[in-house]
Amino acid sequence: MSTSESASTQRFRLAARYRPDPLIPEPQFVETAAYHTSLGKMARSPRAWLEWIIALASVVGFLVIVGLVVSRSGVMASTLGIIAAAVPLLVVTGTFVWIDRWEPEPVWLCVLAFAWGAGVATSLALVSNTTMQMMLGAATTNPDDAEALTASVVAPVVEETLKGIGVVIVMLARRRSVTSPLDGVVIAGLVGAGFAFTENILYFLNAGDEILVVFILRAILSPFCHSMFTSLIGLAMAIALTRLRRRRAWMGTVPVGWASAVVLHSLWNGLASFTEGSFVRSYVLFWLPFFFGWFLIISLSAAKQRRWIRAGLQAFAEAGWLHPGEVEMVTSLTWRRFAKRRARAVSRRAARAMRDFQHAAARLGLTYVASVRLGSSPERAEMTRSELSALVAARSVVAAERGEHA
Repeated sequence: MSTSESASTQRFRLAARYRPDPLIPEPQFVETAAYHTSLGKMARSPRAWLEWIIALASVVGFLVIVGLVVSRSGVMASTLGIIAAAVPLLVVTGTFVWIDRWEPEPVWLCVLAFAWGAGVATSLALVSNTTMQMMLGAATTNPDDAEALTASVVAPVVEETLKGIGVVIVMLARRRSVTSPLDGVVIAGLVGAGFAFTENILYFLNAGDEILVVFILRAILSPFCHSMFTSLIGLAMAIALTRLRRRRAWMGTVPVGWASAVVLHSLWNGLASFTEGSFVRSYVLFWLPFFFGWFLIISLSAAKQRRWIRAGLQAFAEAGWLHPGEVEMVTSLTWRRFAKRRARAVSRRAARAMRDFQHAAARLGLTYVASVRLGSSPERAEMTRSELSALVAARSVVAAERGEHA
């Protein structure tokens, strides 16, 4: 390394305070923030067989349900049912996008989670719940009792199990994208949003003259129910992956999250099925405060995520991987938007690169925090190296876009 290179590197390493960190690889000069001043496109996340299998199964499941509702209700009514179900869906998904603003999950992962809930979980739940209701009807000889028992006992177990399986599969197969407990809430919440979307279509089309009451109950009073219940499974899974040392700790935490989701789901359905008079009181006194408490906790967790990212990236700035200004940019939504606008003025490629750089840096900071809490592991070390390689590639490409280096 030349004298000038050494001086530049020391400038960004803040040598007066810097001490080698065993969790951070030592950068070469061409990999440091001193060498490049702009950001570039990082490599795309690899796609694999899991995405194709889930996508295919989801499409088949959703089309089967759409085929059933169209054959029963007609094209016009089915279209109106889908539009009505899209109203709460936009609210729920928009909320999770906002919650996930600091370290957004890859778009394809969000689509995968939503597709599992909308296609796979819903179609299998429809078959299971219908079968069990028929069996209970034969056993009780009372269709109303069979329907109430199915709603309050069978459906919560079946639906949370099917949704939870999707959460576990997606998070285990793509655990590199899970860097904080909030990621589990978002992934599981999107699975629940997909399930609620398809289920709402069925409810709206079967409501008949009570469509307004059903719409108010499901789209206005309880649009987040499925997401809120299933988020407990995702939270339990993410805590195991990011906060506990044992590799298979999720086998102990997920059953706790699943049981909590089933109990809450059963309580909600049971109150709606058996106690029509007290349901309004329970909604006002318990469910509404519970929802606001849940929303407040995950909102505060999202704000705390920003502090985790900042704390993690400080170490990489001292090591020379990042410029202190980049840390400021990544941990400010205002500066993120400004940086993307400036990159867009260079080229569309640079704009995509800036977005990807911000996401990679956020994952890097959260991975470092997890490594500090739990100690280094081959998996987290590989994640760190991968994200650092992405940062270096990003700077190189945008530098070429701007003509800053040969």
